[in-house]
Amino acid sequence: MDALVQSFFNNVNYHYYIIYPPIFLQEYQKWWERRNSNQTVSLQWTILLVMVCACATQHLDVEMKPIVEVELAEAADTLTKEYHKAGTDLGRVVPVGHCHLLNVQWMLHSIYWYKAEAKFVEAWHVIGAAVREAHELGLHRVAVAEGLTEFEREMRRRVWCVLDCWDWQFASGLGRPTIIDHTDIDVEPPSLTLENLSPSPLLHMKLQSELVTQLAQRWTAPKNIGTASEVQEYKRMLEDWIRAFPAVYDVDQPDTSKDHKHTWITFHRFYIHTMAYLMILNPMRSFMAQTYTKSTPNDLLEVRADAVHYSLKNLDTTTRWVDHVSHRDGRFHFIIFSLFDTAAVLSTAIIKDQDHTIPRRDEIIDAVDNSIRLLKRIKAVSSTAKTSHDILVRMVQRMPRRSAPVRENYRKKQRMAPVAEPSPPSLVGNEGVNHNSPGSHSHSQGFESQHSSPSNWASPESVGAGSTPQSSYSYYDPGDQPALVQTAGPAPTEGYMRPPLQYDGGVMPNQIPSPSAGIDAVIEGGGLHGIPQADPSMAGMVPQASFADFHPPMLEMNYGLENITDAELGDFSQLWDWRSLNLDFIQSST
Repeated sequence: MDALVQSFFNNVNYHYYIIYPPIFLQEYQKWWERRNSNQTVSLQWTILLVMVCACATQHLDVEMKPIVEVELAEAADTLTKEYHKAGTDLGRVVPVGHCHLLNVQWMLHSIYWYKAEAKFVEAWHVIGAAVREAHELGLHRVAVAEGLTEFEREMRRRVWCVLDCWDWQFASGLGRPTIIDHTDIDVEPPSLTLENLSPSPLLHMKLQSELVTQLAQRWTAPKNIGTASEVQEYKRMLEDWIRAFPAVYDVDQPDTSKDHKHTWITFHRFYIHTMAYLMILNPMRSFMAQTYTKSTPNDLLEVRADAVHYSLKNLDTTTRWVDHVSHRDGRFHFIIFSLFDTAAVLSTAIIKDQDHTIPRRDEIIDAVDNSIRLLKRIKAVSSTAKTSHDILVRMVQRMPRRSAPVRENYRKKQRMAPVAEPSPPSLVGNEGVNHNSPGSHSHSQGFESQHSSPSNWASPESVGAGSTPQSSYSYYDPGDQPALVQTAGPAPTEGYMRPPLQYDGGVMPNQIPSPSAGIDAVIEGGGLHGIPQADPSMAGMVPQASFADFHPPMLEMNYGLENITDAELGDFSQLWDWRSLNLDFIQSST
């Protein structure tokens, strides 16, 4: 259990920083002392500990995973489900009325666990329970916290900050009402002074919470933004918020000087950029699904143009973000869904563009095609990615193009050329595997090391402180063959080149990261496994090269133009708001 707790703080906690490590570790030691002496232990704190173990086993690195599986005689995927079920079952035992901040904390970790399992509807229901518990504790009112220590007040503010953000995000993403009544809220933002870190690991959530407060005061809920003028007002509020980002999270030229020291900064930067673009796009979604002609009013055309702009920005951001996460990261499915949904909305806009008035048409088609290539590479490791890929391919086949794609013309020319003797396949493809768009940057891989984790920077002393042909797109791309690529090593980060890591044999060489090999993952034998970050202070500790993204060549397949049905959507229909796109070839009885 000690190893699981340490793994949690190294690899999980910094995503949302729900737990303050020094106090938790002190309580953890006391818990073991009481347990070893056969004394009673706190039920609520025990539930939180079990949820920590559930999240930790979702994110085991390549070295820790076999050790845990041998010691506990169970596969990690089974263990994480058993831990989560045990924690949930214990939660039902807590008597009604025994409210505690620990209850909200373990519920937040249950939400995180559900997100990592791509069970967003289940997560939304737990948010409801957490909000009710928070209301009982008065987390939504400053006055209730009077008389508490500054540390206790700060932890209350932090828990509410995360809960408030997630409530708005889930309401926006799932098309559901917010659970929190923002007309009855009087809270202070967290001070973020406990860790003595700049930036704080919770800064990205504090920024979002401040935005949610502004949006709620004006709109109450995301569903209340409907007309073109309201969408433009809403967009300006988001743009003002983005322009006020601190330098470390600037969308154009971020300060990356601390990225090497704290790798979680890179993840938080991707997260807040993606969330910003998705929030801008949410009320524009219905406008992209309308049919446009030359007589369409200018205000609607302006909304569509803005939606195209931010959709392309989001695809660029999420495409680069995929390089840095694993399928066990709690945000992996969010990233994949963001990529898929944005590409699907752009495909819909092309289909609905009767008179070819949509701006940046060629860029849209290229971006959608690139999204399919990326989803194809990672669909083997996640059912979310596979369903996203298969549905998007079916949609793109109905997307009209002015001319056939270059790769199709290339194949036709090949058929007319004299047949040459076949040559042996190359181990490394010409195209490689890192498909960054122009101007994008690749980021280095690896876990947050024990020395750079926020858990180790926080100290106990700080506690007191139309006529065109339809697409002939096929998901098989001869220029997109999987390649054998060695994955490890440092890479540029947002314009900042990390210094080479030293080891006994000299300087560790740079190697090319795979789009599906992220901070803790590489595909081997169809499975996703971890890659720990090299620690400059440990000589000789060099990650071994691994072959990434290797799949045998696939025969060309055509999905056809049949309608998309319930069987193909599956549980995906609960997550994806396909009805708002008004596509007659998607048919569901739900």
